[in-house]
Amino acid sequence: MTQSLSREDIIRGLKELAVDLNGRGISADVFIIGGAALVLRYFDRRLTSDVDLRSMNFELIKPSAEAVADKNGWDPDWVNNAATQFVPSLGKSVTWETLYENQGVSFKVTTPEVMLVMKIAASRTGRDDQDIANLLAITGFTTLGELEELYEEYFPGDVLPQKALRMINSIFESGLPEVPETPLPPILE
Repeated sequence: MTQSLSREDIIRGLKELAVDLNGRGISADVFIIGGAALVLRYFDRRLTSDVDLRSMNFELIKPSAEAVADKNGWDPDWVNNAATQFVPSLGKSVTWETLYENQGVSFKVTTPEVMLVMKIAASRTGRDDQDIANLLAITGFTTLGELEELYEEYFPGDVLPQKALRMINSIFESGLPEVPETPLPPILE
């Protein structure tokens, strides 16, 4: 099933997820990454098909996420942990901002710099181009050298992937967009 989730869908889904987790007595720190994190915290963007997250309790979260999916007619994997491979774990520590915290359930997103290095690591043509361009505008990085240094901080020993270099060079050649308007913080209570 292919679906498109708007910002409003994501907010509603996360509210329902928190209620279901609380009802089941499950505590969880949920780290939202990818497109859902961008649309919740940093800028308006095209729809997303899922909410990528990282949590130590993912297997405990999954039944609640499936209940929310069933209620809304969404794909059972509307919440998944497939993108955790892009979260830096060996270099500079990733910091998180709490968007919601209540009864042992929290939803957090990371900084624009970390979102940028994760999007660069993924570098999916046609999917990450505009997100990278917007994150470059937000962070103020304007040279390849700055990005290489940032990437090395979070992924020590790694170099920018060739597909990322092509994408970034194309973005720089086209010119960075204006800094996108930051959306209002999501109300998840």
